[in-house]
Amino acid sequence: MTILELREKRAKAWEAAKAFLDSHRKENGTLSAEDDAAYTKMEQEITDLGKEIARLERQEALDAELNRPVNKPIRTNLSTISL
Repeated sequence: MTILELREKRAKAWEAAKAFLDSHRKENGTLSAEDDAAYTKMEQEITDLGKEIARLERQEALDAELNRPVNKPIRTNLSTISL
């Protein structure tokens, strides 16, 4: 899965978690024990997706750094050389 796909999945999960809270809160603003457990699981999924996104971003950065040339190649302008 790409970083963009993971971000989209995380955003959808967050919207679902917010909707869950809005629809399951009691009159006093709290959740039942079962709903709290379900919401905690949703939060964990969002956190896990964020960790995977961060891991892939670090991997991309490291790949880019390690794939850079170590030094500049020696180039000679052949038009300045007299034969």
